[in-house]
Amino acid sequence: MSGTGFATVLAPVEQSDASWRALNMAFSLCEEAGATLILLAAVDLPAQGAMSVAAVEEVRRDRLRTLNTSIRQATVFASYAGIHTTTVTAEGPVWKAVVRYVAAHETDLIILARRRGLLRGRLLPSTADFIIRRVTCPVMVV
Repeated sequence: MSGTGFATVLAPVEQSDASWRALNMAFSLCEEAGATLILLAAVDLPAQGAMSVAAVEEVRRDRLRTLNTSIRQATVFASYAGIHTTTVTAEGPVWKAVVRYVAAHETDLIILARRRGLLRGRLLPSTADFIIRRVTCPVMVV
C-alpha cells in the first residue's frame, strides 16, 4: 500500500464532463500514491420490452464503442503520467457494476462524478447515492 493508503482506485468512465473531472482527480491521486487505477465502463441497456432485440443490440454496440473510446483516452492519459491501469467492462447500470466489482475485488477508494439534473439529486437518488449506501470502502464524489 502506498503512503496515502490507497493501492487500488476505481473510477467509472462515462462520456461526460463530470466524469472527466472525476477521472482527473483519480489520475492525480493515483500518480501521487503510485496506485493502480481501475477504469470501469458500464453499458446500461434499455428495457428489453421497449425495443426489438436487434435494436437493443445496436444500442449496446454503440454505447460500448463510445465507452471504449473514453477508456482508450483515459488509458493513454494515465500512461503518460506513469499510472498503471486495468480496464473492466460490465453490463447494467453504473451503480450496480461498481457495487459488483467492489464486492469481488479489493478496492481502496472509489472516485465518482456527481451529475445533477432537474430531478436527480433533488427528488431521486443519484448514482453516487446508490453506491455510497452499498459499499464499505471510501467513496470520493467530485
